[in-house]
Amino acid sequence: MSSNKLLILLAFFAMNSFQNVQAQLYSDDLYWTTTWLQGNKLSAGFQNKGYALVKGSFLYNSTAVTNDFVTQELYQQKTPNAEDTKFSVDRLKDHNTLGADVNASIAGGFRLADTSWLMDVGIGYRDFTYLYFTKDLFKLTFEDYTQYVDKYAQVGASNMREYNYSTLFVGLQKTISPHIMLGARVSLIKGGFYQEVNIEKGSLYLSDSMFQEYAQISAPFQYYSQERQLNPFAGDNGWGAGVDLYSRFCFNNTLLTAEVRDLGFVNWKNMDAYIGDKTYRYNGYNIADLLQPNNIGDPTPDEVAADMGIPKQRVSRRTSLPTKIQVGILQKLNQHVALKADVNYMFLPGYKPYLKATALFSAGHSFYFAPGLVAGGYGKINSQIGLGVTLGDSWSLQLNVMALEYLMARKNYAGHGVDIFLAKSF
Repeated sequence: MSSNKLLILLAFFAMNSFQNVQAQLYSDDLYWTTTWLQGNKLSAGFQNKGYALVKGSFLYNSTAVTNDFVTQELYQQKTPNAEDTKFSVDRLKDHNTLGADVNASIAGGFRLADTSWLMDVGIGYRDFTYLYFTKDLFKLTFEDYTQYVDKYAQVGASNMREYNYSTLFVGLQKTISPHIMLGARVSLIKGGFYQEVNIEKGSLYLSDSMFQEYAQISAPFQYYSQERQLNPFAGDNGWGAGVDLYSRFCFNNTLLTAEVRDLGFVNWKNMDAYIGDKTYRYNGYNIADLLQPNNIGDPTPDEVAADMGIPKQRVSRRTSLPTKIQVGILQKLNQHVALKADVNYMFLPGYKPYLKATALFSAGHSFYFAPGLVAGGYGKINSQIGLGVTLGDSWSLQLNVMALEYLMARKNYAGHGVDIFLAKSF
């Protein structure tokens, strides 16, 4: 998405690029789940000599903004009409969340000689976007602003951020016994782009009188952004490091997992910043132009900020990665049926615990069917369907799709995505 509506509205507010990519190999990946099920008994350790894996995925979800709205606004690059917008408006609460995630990685692992150590290496790219926003802020941006004339719109607390970076990672895991495995992965991070808008609790007042039109914001805010590269791999706006910790514990036909993902930081440089901590009044242009900036000659964010007396700064900034913790359980009922449940939490404003329940059905360990339900995170409730095929003795193709709501009720529901894995074991 490339929209400056919010940016112009608050002189610095932006929503950009709902594209996300990350490279990880974790217990909620369908490939690893089916790999563990291929023996007569579950085991905590990796059972082959090594593997090579290519992975890609995309996920969009929101507690409010529907699949139809995001399809028009982001994918088709057109403005949804009032009727289509109303489906999202009717889902709005006082505070709402939205996230998007596209994952891609190339990785490989190999056992160190005949030991119980496994080493993995890989490269990845991530662009993670997350929005936590008020009902009034969404309605100001995408509905008729005149409903707020001579009224106070609650624009905070709101937070919108985007991380864009590539990684080079290396990890080690140790199979302590058939029942216990511990592992860690260290990542070197090259920062490509970071943007954050934070609005603390406060309001926006609009006056549309015949004598003077103005917008007045009474909410502390911070806006940070950098120049975005056309080639996402070419960005060089910071450096950082991260670590992942993971473990597996096996008891008979039960496998427990516990993980910490993306524990780390990035030091961003060359950031433009607008920071305000008092009441600001904007008199420069027609309010309709501020809220619907689609015409040639509309004010730029720098012009609006200058008119409001907000200085532009060039700063460096350290941010934490969007750290996630996750626990899971896999229960093998027999050679053809297993049940799996995962719970995770990400340290983001308004993020709710994410729950996922999956049933796995296999036919001779060569075909897997895995329907599931997910709830929470930055969405509500969605269905998923996973399919897996083992090709020969060593190749595996896995597909996990969240599309039922998108195909059957696009205007009423949010959430769609796909995961795909191609792996070879040795």
